Amino acid sequence: MKRKVAFFIKSLGIGGTERVLIAYLRGLVIENKYDIELIINRNCDVNILLEDVPKEVTVKYILNKKFDSFLEEASVKRKKNIFYRVVYSIMMPIAKNIERKK
Repeated sequence: MKRKVAFFIKSLGIGGTERVLIAYLRGLVIENKYDIELIINRNCDVNILLEDVPKEVTVKYILNKKFDSFLEEASVKRKKNIFYRVVYSIMMPIAKNIERKK
């Protein structure tokens, strides 16, 4: 019987922590003793290293792609547009609440 293991990371952008996590996941997959789940906070284009995650690892996201894309767009545009500034200030607490609950 395989033991269940879950890992959580904000995103899989290019970085040291992300690369170490992927190397660690590969090692655990080789051992074949674990049922591995990777939980990623953000479901967006910044997850560049997602293709390096072994196919045996189940990947789940906290925020869905539409919500995350909209939040990212509002974050970028909020500096120049008052509408996006208001939307962002409303959406961020909602996103944090979703993250906490999941």
